[in-house]
Amino acid sequence: MSTRRESALAEIEAIAHEVAGSLGLEIVELVFHSRGKHSLLRIDIDRAGPAGVGLQDCEALSRALDADEIVSIGRVDHAGSLP
Repeated sequence: MSTRRESALAEIEAIAHEVAGSLGLEIVELVFHSRGKHSLLRIDIDRAGPAGVGLQDCEALSRALDADEIVSIGRVDHAGSLP
């Protein structure tokens, strides 16, 4: 993996941890998969306590991590792939 890509992933992960923390969530794993034109950023989350996470938590994190914002600040290109 290129240094530039590693740096971009580290920045995205830092943003995800910050946003998740503000929602009372914890990032368990963050994985970026890329195959040709298709890319996927998967973020596994959890919440302390027996209730864990629900669909509303996933939706809240997804909305807070607005993909357009990540693209606009240069973390990923418009095709959804990391530099």
